[in-house]
Amino acid sequence: LQHYFIQSNLSYMIQSLNWLDDEEVEFEKTCTKGLLTAEDIEKLRFDESLCEKDRALLIFSDGQESQKISLANNLPNLLRGEPEAIPELLPKFVEMVDATTSTDLLIACGKCVKTLSSTDILPDDQLSAHIIPLIWTHLSTHEAEVESTWLDALVTYIDTAAEEQITKTNMIKMVLAKGRE
Repeated sequence: LQHYFIQSNLSYMIQSLNWLDDEEVEFEKTCTKGLLTAEDIEKLRFDESLCEKDRALLIFSDGQESQKISLANNLPNLLRGEPEAIPELLPKFVEMVDATTSTDLLIACGKCVKTLSSTDILPDDQLSAHIIPLIWTHLSTHEAEVESTWLDALVTYIDTAAEEQITKTNMIKMVLAKGRE
């Protein structure tokens, strides 16, 4: 009886597969695409004894995209909590952003830059040395959603920066030049 029940369920499942239209099959592929294998999970592991800064440095260089997105989302909090790590983490963040073509990661990084621009987490010299060039690099080189995120970061920076900082970085000239492109 148990054997019959299993076989009839299997038969029903096979028949129902024939009833799926292309859209349902695509949905199924999308759902299973996000599942991780044991090997994928192993790649996500880092030594638990690492401090936050060292873990962030590893993720910037060797992390998976999902880890990098998570780190970009949390970087302002990390830098606020460990301001002594700014000189080491910020250049690695810039390297990671410049090396990626992932839309999701670029959007997360643009939002991170917007937050960093609107708070007092970074000193002005770090903003002008790292963040402003990063904004210019990613402002007009990607699809609309990415550009919009980076434009928001620029507007936020202009809105919150001191007047002398805007003058010092030649922000007005750069905005005008960008507007003429």
